Amino acid sequence: MLSVKFQEMCEVKKDMNWTQGLYKYVKIPFLIISEFGVKKLTESQKEVFEYIIDERYKMLKPFLITTNLSVDDFKTEIDILPYNRVYDRLTEICELVVMDWELYRQRKKEK
Repeated sequence: MLSVKFQEMCEVKKDMNWTQGLYKYVKIPFLIISEFGVKKLTESQKEVFEYIIDERYKMLKPFLITTNLSVDDFKTEIDILPYNRVYDRLTEICELVVMDWELYRQRKKEK
């Protein structure tokens, strides 16, 4: 299992051949991508996300994505192609769990 912040995962593309560098995120048995969508995705980050999801989908490898984005915002953020293949793959192989409660940091500020 490997847990990685999305922004850190995307740094690989800058450092080396990106398919070679990203393969470590494809081959591990279970991947947790955290803090997805903290910042607006660049085209390069969308390519990274699409590659990892597509490869893990083909290999039937499980993963978990955490985000504070709403379902609609998430779908908009990963919209890579005119038809959203990545979102379709995610809904095909993933279980969406919406945790719709007050944010901890926001609650802490109000006290």
